Amino acid sequence: MEKLHKTLVLVAYSAFILLIIHDFFPGLALFDIFNSGLFIAFILIALVVSIIFRGKFKGERAFSFTWSLIGHLVVFLLIGTLMMLGGSSTVGIGLDNPVMWILFILSLGTLFNQYKKSRKVDHIYAE
Repeated sequence: MEKLHKTLVLVAYSAFILLIIHDFFPGLALFDIFNSGLFIAFILIALVVSIIFRGKFKGERAFSFTWSLIGHLVVFLLIGTLMMLGGSSTVGIGLDNPVMWILFILSLGTLFNQYKKSRKVDHIYAE
């Protein structure tokens, strides 16, 4: 079950990254083969299956925190790289957008808050 969960997370992240690339460079030949609806379907299927089997994935807190942190950093660096390559977001995503910075900082704050709470719970149960 754990391998299924990790695979679903990887599929969702990969599809999300491809959607961001498609947003910055919609004319790439790769996106002639796949449309954005297919990527959105991959994300939704991975999320639904992950939610359905959520109770079966035990001991995944550290995995979840690590993947969430890596996901945040990858998206941040990807957007920066795509902007440096000359891409322009069709929906307004970018490092020059103050709303993007606010959302990024809030999501990182929430992520670290959850991590601290989970560490506190693990420490209580360890005693």
